[in-house]
Amino acid sequence: MNCDHWLHERVNVKHLHRRLQRQMASLVPLITLSTFFDDTARVATAFPTHSESVAEGYLRDHIGDSSKWIAKFLLACGLLAQVAGTALVLCNIFPERGCDLLIWWCVLHPVLYSQVSNLEFCSETATLIGGLLILRAHVQPESRSAMETLPHVTSVSISGALACKTPRRSARQQLLGRALLPSLYTYHLFRTLVANITSREHRQSHSIEMYVVDTLLVVLLALGVAFITVGLRSRACALLLAFLNGMLLLTQHPFWRFMGAQTLAELPPVPYIESLDLSRVEPRHVVDIHRYLFFQGLSTTGALLLLALYGPGELAVEEHEAILNLPVETRKD
Repeated sequence: MNCDHWLHERVNVKHLHRRLQRQMASLVPLITLSTFFDDTARVATAFPTHSESVAEGYLRDHIGDSSKWIAKFLLACGLLAQVAGTALVLCNIFPERGCDLLIWWCVLHPVLYSQVSNLEFCSETATLIGGLLILRAHVQPESRSAMETLPHVTSVSISGALACKTPRRSARQQLLGRALLPSLYTYHLFRTLVANITSREHRQSHSIEMYVVDTLLVVLLALGVAFITVGLRSRACALLLAFLNGMLLLTQHPFWRFMGAQTLAELPPVPYIESLDLSRVEPRHVVDIHRYLFFQGLSTTGALLLLALYGPGELAVEEHEAILNLPVETRKD
């Protein structure tokens, strides 16, 4: 007797599946939008500091003395876009327009904070945009109406998505979302390759065993990125990467552990931030940076879970992938 039949005989898997699907469909968008909640709270409670930071970046170089007022205006527009976007998505009132607002803010964010040359920041933003595109494809009216008119489906899977045809427009959005979703891991893949090949200090500090580990990581990341992009075992890959990303967040950016720090020596290293003047950095600034990166990474985890929940869409090698297949019940005449 295989595992699927054993599980089916002992657990009401269909009931568990429907309950889990409803809970995950509510929880995963919240995780994906968590960075917008946090960013809104941080900017609203420290608006003068953030507007000064924006004004001292690209705006000052191109506009000059007017940069302060324009920075305040753009930052206020960003706050409104995040509040309105998250509210529209969570209240299910024109949720596709809410996703549009959040996507445009993600595009503007690296420019506004002068982080265009920060490749890690931009790649994480691209991953978040990919998750928002997958969410948009699922919540737009044509996709919802297509699912509501489906006939009775007898095959069930723990993956949490219905085996159905999505409209072509939604499928294209999901394809673009899948292409952007692994951007962060593509960046880490190339950074590891470049470090192994070009960095003399990296080569001197690495043993043969460490090179073997790096090689395995590069191969696994490359396979995961490729599978997600083409839609082959994409749900399983996204679920695995979401788990690994969550573990990394807990070890690299546990900002809550350092909220009472008085000196920089008590804090982890300052992540790379373009145009950051280290001589002016205070402990609270470092904690704030790690807090931002934690919620940004949490939203990345949510974006990966969106793919695991809703599936790769119509334009995929394996459209109806199931993480765990269950026996199909046949109707008696």
